Amino acid sequence: MDLERAVNLMLYALSGFFFGIFAARWCIYGAARIADKWRTEGVTGLFSCLPFFLLLSVGFFFFPMWFVTKTELGSFVYYLVLIFFFNRGYRALNKNR
Repeated sequence: MDLERAVNLMLYALSGFFFGIFAARWCIYGAARIADKWRTEGVTGLFSCLPFFLLLSVGFFFFPMWFVTKTELGSFVYYLVLIFFFNRGYRALNKNR
């Protein structure tokens, strides 16, 4: 493997890592808002959370589908980081409540 290919793979992995951290943070926030609305207002409160449903769908489905067309390694790292930090952050958020 030449140096240029190795540097490109490292940069793709790094971009997936940072995109994953960013998406996990906002997906945790969106999921927490949806859960709070569900607990307090029930089904009627979910209509005010439509932007958060859009945020979750972009974070978990639409962005990775686009990202995989650019780099497979970056999208793999993105999903690993997103799932790890989302799971960890959401559990910590629920533990504090």
